[in-house]
Amino acid sequence: MTDKLWSCLRPFTPLNQLSISDSSLSFPPSPPELPSVKKLSAERVATHIYEGLFSSLPGLRDIDITIDDAERDIPQITAGLRRSGRQELTHITITAPPSLPSEKNSVSRQTMREVGLLVREQTKNLQRLSLSGMRCFDEEDLIDLVESSAYSKSLDSLHLQSLDCGSFDYDRQSDVQIKKCQLSTEMTARMWSCLRSFTSLKHLTISDSSLSFPPSPPELPSVLKLSAERVTTHSYEGLLSSLPGLRDIDITIDDAERDIPQITAGLRRSVRQELTHITITAPPSLPSEKNSVSRQTMREVGLLVREQTKNLQRLSLSGMRCFDEEDLVDLVESSAYSKSLDSLHLQSLDCGSFDYDRQSDVQIKKCQLSTEMTARMWSCLRSFTSLKHLTISDSSLSFPPSPPELPSVTKLAAERVTSHSYEGLLSSLPGLIDIDITIDDAERDISQITACLRRSGRQELTHITITAPPSLPPEKNSVSKETMRRLGILIREQTKNLQWLCLSRVKCTDEKDLVELVESCGQAKTLRHFMLLGCGTNIDGRLVLHITGLHMSNKSLRVIALHDDGQLVVEKFQLSSEMTTRMWSCLRSFTSLKHLTISDSSLSFPPSPPELTSVTKLLLVKRATLQSNEGLLSSLPGLRDIDITIGDAERDISQITADLGRTGGQQLTRMTIRAPSSLPPEMNSVSRETMRGLGLLIRAQTKNMQQLYVSGVKCTDEEDLNHLIGSCRYVKTMSKVCLEGCGSTAGGRLESHLTRLHTGTLNVFLMHGIDDTHSGYYPINHID
Repeated sequence: MTDKLWSCLRPFTPLNQLSISDSSLSFPPSPPELPSVKKLSAERVATHIYEGLFSSLPGLRDIDITIDDAERDIPQITAGLRRSGRQELTHITITAPPSLPSEKNSVSRQTMREVGLLVREQTKNLQRLSLSGMRCFDEEDLIDLVESSAYSKSLDSLHLQSLDCGSFDYDRQSDVQIKKCQLSTEMTARMWSCLRSFTSLKHLTISDSSLSFPPSPPELPSVLKLSAERVTTHSYEGLLSSLPGLRDIDITIDDAERDIPQITAGLRRSVRQELTHITITAPPSLPSEKNSVSRQTMREVGLLVREQTKNLQRLSLSGMRCFDEEDLVDLVESSAYSKSLDSLHLQSLDCGSFDYDRQSDVQIKKCQLSTEMTARMWSCLRSFTSLKHLTISDSSLSFPPSPPELPSVTKLAAERVTSHSYEGLLSSLPGLIDIDITIDDAERDISQITACLRRSGRQELTHITITAPPSLPPEKNSVSKETMRRLGILIREQTKNLQWLCLSRVKCTDEKDLVELVESCGQAKTLRHFMLLGCGTNIDGRLVLHITGLHMSNKSLRVIALHDDGQLVVEKFQLSSEMTTRMWSCLRSFTSLKHLTISDSSLSFPPSPPELTSVTKLLLVKRATLQSNEGLLSSLPGLRDIDITIGDAERDISQITADLGRTGGQQLTRMTIRAPSSLPPEMNSVSRETMRGLGLLIRAQTKNMQQLYVSGVKCTDEEDLNHLIGSCRYVKTMSKVCLEGCGSTAGGRLESHLTRLHTGTLNVFLMHGIDDTHSGYYPINHID
């Protein structure tokens, strides 16, 4: 039967791949050949079939076999391929599935040597070899197979995975990975000799392994990057000395005090590498006794960095414990010697962290620095001449009377910094133009900040943001009248270039104090934008009356107040993309913000604006068009209710449809679109395509819509309105549609259509003119 079956298959000349599973075939001594077959996939095939099967496939290039018994099947496969001898194999994959019991996935050394002999002698064009899921070929068997495979100059991929002796992976693109291997000195030397033949090898990854190197190990000069994770300590010296071309090391240690000295010593003795990137990480899983390091160890790291890494671009040490404030400053000082440094990340579990990035500048977190250490740190920072932005959080810095200055810093962001830090900090930054401070005690900190800025007097501030976090208790976010007056005097007398002022959750004892502050701001000629967010105001208070009068005047100052009832009105604002991003970033933490009104304003949004997820209602009025506020809808993903006064029906409705289509629109329950009666005819008309696009959006993406109101939007044909109402009928939650002055006529096609529909729970109100006091009422049915 096998002979007949193969004879039947011969006419199928396009037959390139043959798959056999759970089968037993018996071949005659000289079976019919299938020369067109290039790939064979076999799974759980009886052992005796392999010899006849292979001899019948002379054109075979690729075999992928899942075995059923490793010690029985692999010798048969090897023998069958060796006896056939005609195939020019390029891909060999032999897999023992995880379901095999241990007695069936084990192989002998002799079996592995026969595989190696086949690979070495009969697969000169081999591109990929994969053996996985087998047990008990030991470290020597692994090396034998690597050596045999290395003879193939065309090898692109090698995957050798043993259940108990580790794994070896080579890929011409992603290079070499060695996992869970315990290699003796002899085997390590043989392995490294093999790797020399992989001349394209750039990246070497070793994990959960122990390698024993001879005194003068074979070198791999092509390797530029080493990644190591949980490698035994004694491996590092020989490993590092065998990689003279190393530029980048990324090591996850297993014992900080044991491993780091070995790494440092190995690199210092080698001296040939021109390292550009050093990353040493203690994983969070390490117990405290294994992530702790001594001062001496940290000093040796600093010495290595200072003396032997002149081209260092990135240094990262993280997850370790107990290098104190002096160790932190020592490492910053050592790193500052490298003129090419782009990134520095130093993170201790108990002494804070220091981050420098040439693009995003310096961040200092959870540091307690004495006067001496602060002065040394600031002296180091002077060498970072590109430093523009300084961020400090959860820290205490003690400055000397005349601290070193950082004239390049133009922006300071500070959060939960001790009050006594401000005077020295602000006086050390003479070029400061932008401060963003999250305070810890409003009365104490604002008084200190104001006094320091007044004494310093050198900064030409353009932006001031002061925020009390929502977690502060009431007694910590309140300020006295005197403190607010001093802030007003600072703004009036010493901030001649101020453009932006924002106070968040800073509570005054009386709204009158805020009115006085606004009056002081009004005397700052350059100040354009003043935001008071959650500062204890209400919609009917004195501040709103004052703001209304201010906006009606010719003064350029515009004030925004987020009241305690969650309403925010943006009126007569023209904001650039940067300023809009600032405003939205300030508003993000206010979950009480529900209702946003934008009137007579133009806001420019970046491509991916910050989102205000708490806003559920949007009202656009008085020339606050979508065109002048492009990106607004995508920044409000939680919208339930939109009420938009449009300036160009065709343009704006298309934009509403596009923006809501991108953000989903699934949560909308109410939509109101108004074209004011003052619009000329060419600006309140919409095309059929635009109205159908709106209808498609409602039908497909507004599953919770309850009410639609369209006023003053003129359709070219009443059929477009029919189509819109038809789309609304598919939304089961829709209860009300109101069309006012949209181009319908008494007795027209729309009325005729509505009267013919069955009665239901969707209520349609139709008014033919804007001022039409008569409305038609049509309770129509939904469409299933």
